[in-house]
Amino acid sequence: MTFCAALACLLAGCPTATTTPNDGAGNQSGEAPTLRILVVDDPVLSAAVEREWSARGGAPLEITNANAADIEKYVRLSADVAIFPDAMLGVLAEKKLLTPISSDWLNAARIDRQDMLPLGAAVAPAWGGRLYGNSCGSPTMMLVFRRDVLEKLGRQPPNTWREYVELAQAIREADQALSGLVGVDDDDWLPAAEPLVAGWAGQMLLSRAACYLRSPGQSSDVFDRDTMKPL
Repeated sequence: MTFCAALACLLAGCPTATTTPNDGAGNQSGEAPTLRILVVDDPVLSAAVEREWSARGGAPLEITNANAADIEKYVRLSADVAIFPDAMLGVLAEKKLLTPISSDWLNAARIDRQDMLPLGAAVAPAWGGRLYGNSCGSPTMMLVFRRDVLEKLGRQPPNTWREYVELAQAIREADQALSGLVGVDDDDWLPAAEPLVAGWAGQMLLSRAACYLRSPGQSSDVFDRDTMKPL
């Protein structure tokens, strides 16, 4: 899964449902209305939200878990808020399953913009020039290295992909110099390892390609903006 975006979804129902939006009936009896949250492809996050909400107390909470394949078949969503992979934004927005967020609502005094992730504000989930939510964050590439290995070779952590490749090659060629360090003599020892499993290989490719596509003052596309075919 890529990073999730939480979006206001004030549409109700599902492929076969005929329910109507939450009409605030709970307020008529003095009770807070139930907040309905839809979480797509992330049961761990769903459990965390429910646990945190219960600890803080407040209005009743109803969480529904779903998978991306099912959501794409929906004609309406029975949720007040949806949390889903950002890659689904275009599909959901085009099918009008989401309610756009107006600038007036976002800039209202009751909205604390400081509570939003800075990165989320910079790459807000927008489609067709309209804002649909706020980013909940995203997986970030992180370099993890063994200090003892680098110290043995008298090397520093790499700052560029070129330095990374050169360092990996140097580690591979230094078997004897590194012999005796924990794990180095094992059959499954690797000088470097990258996340190339399903869902991550593409991220790795784009991370490597980014430095070739963007430079100060100019940028080029990876995909055709109209057809989304790779260039």
